[in-house]
Amino acid sequence: MSSRFSSQRFYANAINKKNEEFFEQSETGDIVPTRFNNGGSEMAAVFPLQGPAVVDMASDIKDRILQSLPEGSLYYASALRNLHCTLFFNRKWMEAREVMSDERNEIISQWRRLADAANPILIKLDRVVLDNNGVVLLLFQVETLAEHCAQEDGPCSSDAIVELRAKAAEAFPGHPDNQAHLLVHTSLLRLVKLPEKVNQKDMDHMLAACATLTKAYRGTKIKLDRMWFVNFMSMDLGFVPYRDAKRTLFLAGKERNARVHRI
Repeated sequence: MSSRFSSQRFYANAINKKNEEFFEQSETGDIVPTRFNNGGSEMAAVFPLQGPAVVDMASDIKDRILQSLPEGSLYYASALRNLHCTLFFNRKWMEAREVMSDERNEIISQWRRLADAANPILIKLDRVVLDNNGVVLLLFQVETLAEHCAQEDGPCSSDAIVELRAKAAEAFPGHPDNQAHLLVHTSLLRLVKLPEKVNQKDMDHMLAACATLTKAYRGTKIKLDRMWFVNFMSMDLGFVPYRDAKRTLFLAGKERNARVHRI
């Protein structure tokens, strides 16, 4: 893993400014995502992280992180039912071009072919971190020696996600750049606005909470046996432009129940 999270400085003004475009405060005081301001939408293939064990883990991490927030902070956390790791973006929100249904159906068909040819993937939690943008991330590693995965469903490649991204890049030549080395991660919650008087000591308190949670949950294993292809209109995967904007595609073409393993 990169050492980029080991020594951090946080700048409240930069975090607050960065989020002005993507979040707003409702009349009830809740923080909600805004629709992309150019009318664009994102199209992505993601791995859903579902099942009672992984949702319980994510819920506990979120609750304990919230206890460490500097007083007066505003945050946004997606619904746990939308918990996911992004695999590949077919398009980013900056592209305002409308995607016609025939084009979208062809993209989905191509993803179905990629999913059919892929084996299930085993990942394990490596760290809980707070990045410089104020986002709490769950960072994962692909399991190298997944003996029980091999026994159940065939071998799980240690480079399976890299391989899938490479195949997707070949299948979709117009894709956004710089996706080959994306971290395998989940964005659990985002600090949207920090109080003006926040200091490094306040943020160090959050970093300490992340370290404690890393010790508690490091090594948690999650088996990825399906993906979602999603068309969405904000920083939240749940904000979709129409019904049926999320399709479930099973790896190896078989419907399996997602399983979570603890070490």
